[in-house]
Amino acid sequence: MNLKLIYLLLFTSLIQINISLFAQEDLYHFGKISSEEILYKSCEFDKDADAVVFFDIGKAWFDLTEKGFELIYEKKARIKILKESGVDNANIEIPLYRYNDIEEIIIELEANSWNMKDGELIQTALGKSNQYEARENKYWMNYRIAIPDVKPGTIIEYHYTIRSNYLLNFRDWKFQTNIPTLFSSFEARMIPFYEYMYLLQGNVSSVQKKEFISSGLERQIQQTKFRDMVYQFTLKNVPAFREVDFIASEEDYISKIDFQLSKYTILYGGSVEILTTWPKLIKELLTDESFGKFVKRAESQAKKIINLDSLALMDDMGKINAVIATIKEKYQWNGITSRYASGSVQDLIKHKSGTSGDLNLLGVGLLRAAGLEAFPVVMSTRENGKIRYDYPFSHFFNYSVIGIRSKGKIYMVDGTDPLLASNKLPSRCINDKGLVVKEDEVTWLDLSQNEISEFRTMFNIEVSADGLESKSVVVINADGYEARNLKGKYGDDFKVILRDLRSKNYILNESDLRCNNYKSYSGPYIVSFAASVENNYSGNKIFISPFLNEPISENPIKNIVRTIPVDFIYPYKKSFESKISIPEGFSVKYMPPEIKVENENISISYTCSTEGSLITAKAHYVIKKVIYPATLYKTLKTYHDTIINALNDKIVISRL
Repeated sequence: MNLKLIYLLLFTSLIQINISLFAQEDLYHFGKISSEEILYKSCEFDKDADAVVFFDIGKAWFDLTEKGFELIYEKKARIKILKESGVDNANIEIPLYRYNDIEEIIIELEANSWNMKDGELIQTALGKSNQYEARENKYWMNYRIAIPDVKPGTIIEYHYTIRSNYLLNFRDWKFQTNIPTLFSSFEARMIPFYEYMYLLQGNVSSVQKKEFISSGLERQIQQTKFRDMVYQFTLKNVPAFREVDFIASEEDYISKIDFQLSKYTILYGGSVEILTTWPKLIKELLTDESFGKFVKRAESQAKKIINLDSLALMDDMGKINAVIATIKEKYQWNGITSRYASGSVQDLIKHKSGTSGDLNLLGVGLLRAAGLEAFPVVMSTRENGKIRYDYPFSHFFNYSVIGIRSKGKIYMVDGTDPLLASNKLPSRCINDKGLVVKEDEVTWLDLSQNEISEFRTMFNIEVSADGLESKSVVVINADGYEARNLKGKYGDDFKVILRDLRSKNYILNESDLRCNNYKSYSGPYIVSFAASVENNYSGNKIFISPFLNEPISENPIKNIVRTIPVDFIYPYKKSFESKISIPEGFSVKYMPPEIKVENENISISYTCSTEGSLITAKAHYVIKKVIYPATLYKTLKTYHDTIINALNDKIVISRL
């Protein structure tokens, strides 16, 4: 499968005619369950599947209302639950855009579950209590339904219709999900007043495509006569997408169709070009009230926010650190990702909270006021998927970071995360490349973070006189993204840390715990604790874990095969050093063997030595690259097996 293969089509749209929704209505009729579906036990091409989609069928068309054109989306799907682990497929989410005058609403919704009981097929319909609406952020709602009475063997189905005046966002269609699909079909009916481009991604060679002019009645609006132009896409026997670990986003790999409005014609004359070029997109951003003009206003009001006289005494890196620290200390990110500012600079100063666009565009303005060459860099977060550089689709971008050019080097920083060092981009931003927004310049910057983040753990272990207990002092020292991950896991809450440590069978009290540099932007995050653990024994042999319960014990490389690259986000090093004092009357019977692996992909090392009653064990492993090709997946799995076996191996002592 060529995952990079993209089909590009510019097509002209026509108005919807009231005809049958689906061309194969007789085969995929909502509410009519066949005996074959009832007897269906497993997917022929995926025996491990815990559920299977019998059909997933969608259609989109334009409807002319008093307010203008609106888009109508209709979808129906039927799923068979095969195993207990597949029951979650009965929880359906329908995203709806709602912001200012733009609104998407569900105008029709029905869902059922079907179960065989005493030889009879019983239908259970979706009730009001099993559906609700939840706001995800400023722009999006999620309509959630939980289809009732679902268990292995249940057939579920749902059908809904959405009315939308959000014509800039023609919904994409996903042929592929995390369970196999037997039949997926999408039909788009277009009108001449809206022109769209689409990108077809994934298993494109197997997609059946048809295009034809509708045989319905000819319509006329103003001087334009037309019939619907119909585009149909069908894909059968679609495998489940399960390679969800170590990827930026499944959106980069699944089989789907992505649409982009390129041009629309105003009914009473004139047209508007939407599809742009990179230079034109940059120019539009620079003149946008919520982007380029916001940066200029932030620069002009910088003295209200930060002491420019103090900044003048600093070197460039000092200015960068001071500005980012000021943003992180004065303003809080509200969790909304955006490339734009959501309001005015005064709004941000007043409310002390804003979107990622608010905070980072403010940062560009402050750094310019401090005398630095600062500029926005627009990008796509990992969750949003990668940018297609050949196709200037504005909706690819959902985030802005701060770029600075200083002494021939370019730095990129972000002001949203108070727990991250100022010279690091949040991990959500480590996604291929970003576009510099500067006049008369089209420059793409590499967003990868290649500096190794380290997680170091030191142990001082004293084995009790009878050998049955190890009293230990453990110091964890993390920097870079490893520090940010640990801070995110623990927060500044000793109870959370204690709960985690006790889950590893450590015996300790809160008074035995220390935590340093939680709020530091630059120093390492340090967690130290004193604890005891019980040693396993067999006869007169005592088994000691030199690194206690800190190393990984489960291989994160889980799949048997891999067809896409392996993305670790950032390179990292895990290192361990343990000094173990054994009591008098004991001798060492076994120590783990030395290991040394060193190549361009990974480094693994383990040594163990004794000097009198002191045992010293040292180990480390380094993931040297951010992205590895799929061909190295099994090799990475083997390396991790080696790491797990070595670091969890026991030292054996026994009485003399």
